[in-house]
Amino acid sequence: MLRVRLLEDLEAGRKRGDIVEVAAGYAKSYLIPHGFAEAAPLEEKNDVWDPRELSNADALDRNTVLEEFRRQMYHGGARTWTIRGLNRIFDAVTRDMQDDDGDAAMEPWQFQEAINKFGVFLSADAMRTLERAFDTNGDGRINHTEFLSGLRGPMNERRHRICERAWKYLISRKEPGAQVVQKSDALGSQDQHPLIRSGQASEEEVENLLNDGLEHWTGGDDLVDEQAFMAHFTDMSATIDSDDVFCQMVERQFGVREADESAETQQIVQSFKETLLRKVHEKAREGVTESRTLLDAFRLVNSDSLGSVTLGEFSACMANFGLGRDEQTAMTVFQHFDQSQNNQISYKEFVAAMTK
Repeated sequence: MLRVRLLEDLEAGRKRGDIVEVAAGYAKSYLIPHGFAEAAPLEEKNDVWDPRELSNADALDRNTVLEEFRRQMYHGGARTWTIRGLNRIFDAVTRDMQDDDGDAAMEPWQFQEAINKFGVFLSADAMRTLERAFDTNGDGRINHTEFLSGLRGPMNERRHRICERAWKYLISRKEPGAQVVQKSDALGSQDQHPLIRSGQASEEEVENLLNDGLEHWTGGDDLVDEQAFMAHFTDMSATIDSDDVFCQMVERQFGVREADESAETQQIVQSFKETLLRKVHEKAREGVTESRTLLDAFRLVNSDSLGSVTLGEFSACMANFGLGRDEQTAMTVFQHFDQSQNNQISYKEFVAAMTK
């Protein structure tokens, strides 16, 4: 539960100025971002969180403070913390604080006021640590970019890896050397988004939220590069507590698989190798060396003879062998060969994978 002060009259006789207790999720995802309420001041100073309560250390650990801050910010309000929602917080606090260049930034006292309104209360020492963590350029204020970056935080290794795999899958479907994809491709299939599956939002609402988030990093461009793609999913990651839910969402959104080498994949890889070598041996003369056999096998897969094998060529070869059950399976086996993860298989990589 969260104590809030009402800024508007609500149903059931609740009047403006009343301090009431409501569900934290309701407060953070609806009442506060829509301007109907703000977090009420704490009644007891003991309610203020101080990381020194967790240990006897004199110095406050920056990461510990950041983790607690993000936990309080995101707890119960996943739907709110999109780029649009975060911009609303920042704009409300800095509306009258633009500098000569038209840029806005928070003074330390404004930053504390802003996070207090959203139900986050830290000790004075913790606040100073938090301010230094957000103020990456060291000018004593927190600008828009610093605010968003501090709130989002980095993705962990598992989340980063599945997003990287999704990007490689998208770019592999483009022409060799492509560095960007269409925005519609970068959004993927949205029907598996947690907000839709839980009934918290419609497909249209989620599509609008994702579009807004992606446009922030592309500047409204319809083309998305890897940096914008990963930044967009960093935003999304910050709104989803569970690693499993996040990774499953990305898997279903783009049809990729998180696991590198399942038993099923290993079996298909082995079947592909055996079938490929058998096809080569059927055409080869007796006494052909292993190196020549591998070269002929590579040429069999590399249909355009351009020096490297693309996902399209690899998928077609698997299909011809009766192994291409679906495009995602072909992608997984392809990645077994593509050790450099540059979306193409060189002859050196091919030989290394075939002789494992």
